[in-house]
Amino acid sequence: MFTEKPRNKLTLLSLLLLVAARPFASMADITTDGKTVVSKAYVDATLQPKIDATNNAYTYNESTNPTAAGSVITTTTTPGTTGQVGIATAPTYNGNTLTNGDWIPTMGAVMTAISNATPPAPSGTPNNVAMYDSNGDLGDGQPTANAATYNNDTLTNGNSIATITAVETKVSKTQSTGYQVLTTGTSGTVTPAYLSVPVTASGTGRPAANNAPTGTAAIWIE
Repeated sequence: MFTEKPRNKLTLLSLLLLVAARPFASMADITTDGKTVVSKAYVDATLQPKIDATNNAYTYNESTNPTAAGSVITTTTTPGTTGQVGIATAPTYNGNTLTNGDWIPTMGAVMTAISNATPPAPSGTPNNVAMYDSNGDLGDGQPTANAATYNNDTLTNGNSIATITAVETKVSKTQSTGYQVLTTGTSGTVTPAYLSVPVTASGTGRPAANNAPTGTAAIWIE
């Protein structure tokens, strides 16, 4: 048994030398048997390229790309090949030409664009009905009114939009009962009343200084 040990050591040494002498696997080896173990360095260098870093076109540069914020990875028509689309924090112009119109805006860029929009987001006076102005834009709107207002018998809110309350009030005043008729009073107030006519001293003719009314008489109209 003692004499067998040197022979085993020699055999092990021969195997180690054989493995060390074998070169790294090539693509031909992998294609041939599909079982050859390859090194990490081989995979990284030939089969697994790294994702590209941000393209220079999408890197912040104070003079050429002041609004750049990196890029996002996109797919292409070639399997395993990626592309890039820039991320913009604001629009960039060369004169009047937008240079980053195909970039993806950040939320800050979107909110800024909305705030600076011309015309801005519509707003107006509370309780006004929104209406388009002479330029086709949403203007300040048209006010509503629950009732007519007057200044020395002159209607002052004729352009206001009547509410249901205003319409209902007006309708109720145009309805009367019996033989009453509608009469108008101060500031356009409409009230139902019996129609009265003056009775002159002679009983006929138009009232005058020599034929003054002595009273009035109510008449019915049917």
